[in-house]
Amino acid sequence: MAQTTQRSRYNAYGAAVTGGSVPTTLVRRPDFPFIPFMRRYDTPTLDLISDKNGGPKLVSMSEGWEYGESDLIPRTTALAAAQSDSVLTLLVTAGHGDRVQVWDMIRIGDENELVTAISTDTLTVTRGWGSTSNATHANKAVIEILGPAIPEGVDYVLSATQRGETFRQYAQIMEFVWQNTYRGEVTPTHEESGNQFKYELKKKIKESAERLDNLLLSGVKNQGDGSQTNPSTFGGIREATTTYTTDMGGNTVPLELFDMLTQWQVNYLDVGMADMGKTIMAGPLFKRIMNSWYQASRRTTNSDAKINTVWNTIETDFGTFTWKPNHKCDNDEVFTLNPGDFSLHYYGPDGKWHSGTYEPQGWYKTGFYRADLGPIWQAERRRSRVYDWSVTEADYPLLDVAA
Repeated sequence: MAQTTQRSRYNAYGAAVTGGSVPTTLVRRPDFPFIPFMRRYDTPTLDLISDKNGGPKLVSMSEGWEYGESDLIPRTTALAAAQSDSVLTLLVTAGHGDRVQVWDMIRIGDENELVTAISTDTLTVTRGWGSTSNATHANKAVIEILGPAIPEGVDYVLSATQRGETFRQYAQIMEFVWQNTYRGEVTPTHEESGNQFKYELKKKIKESAERLDNLLLSGVKNQGDGSQTNPSTFGGIREATTTYTTDMGGNTVPLELFDMLTQWQVNYLDVGMADMGKTIMAGPLFKRIMNSWYQASRRTTNSDAKINTVWNTIETDFGTFTWKPNHKCDNDEVFTLNPGDFSLHYYGPDGKWHSGTYEPQGWYKTGFYRADLGPIWQAERRRSRVYDWSVTEADYPLLDVAA
């Protein structure tokens, strides 16, 4: 018999006030075993987040929850136009002139140049400084800002000052509601021999955790406006991971270890080995693909009685990475992240989920289980996402090969 899903006020009979009927065989409870939960309800994304229990006490939802990060002045910029080997000025990326100070030494390719004046994003320079030679540099060439070389006795010049930036997240109200008539509350069923109202609360607690887990992965931000048609919603980790992403392009290219190492190198160069994310979160297909990268290195003998095809840790030049399974990730995506950068907050001073009952409206009871909450996904540059790679198993010749 198929399971029944409906929105109904349950009573003591094989029927409901709305939404259809309950199978009569479920109303009475003969004495035989009943498996309560068949479908998996684990919460892999939620498990990564520390629960702060409370969150901001004073907050205007018109502004959202603000959080931020600060940093040192960036050490690089880029040419916004090509520089010939004789011109004495250069144009940097718009807004990056503030990264440089007068008398800074900069390096483009094999040439060092000395900055002698700055006008917004245009630098006046002395070419071929020291033992280096003038050269032609292409548009978008990387400029390394090496540091100042102040001539003796000159007046001081102001250095750049770096200030932090803020980000915004919104809270989301989650509520689950159910009803029982008073007879329906005390009538045993196959599933529960005791109080049906409390049993439904127990199920709603499990359901709410799994729904929250879905939102933490795939939710999108919306400010809301206080009306009854436009709620505020929070963004999930996928929406909060856009700075360092690699789109493999159309599900046609197989994912290789090279692709992961290339992405990790970007994080390594930006935030360093100590702070970059080292937890790999992806679905089961990625795990099998990851195992296949190393299968050729395994060796067996005629005396082996057991074969291990599992790799859970990868030690690389950028650190040691560990595996965190998440069956809810898309088949063609993998995240590398730092769980310590995440936290879950609740709107208002009380925090946590709340259960209770609404005022009676007749001979039935209406229960609720609800929370007003949202995650904070800090330090986006420490994590990455590689996605849109081939999910065709034939593209991975060593998949599931013991070797």
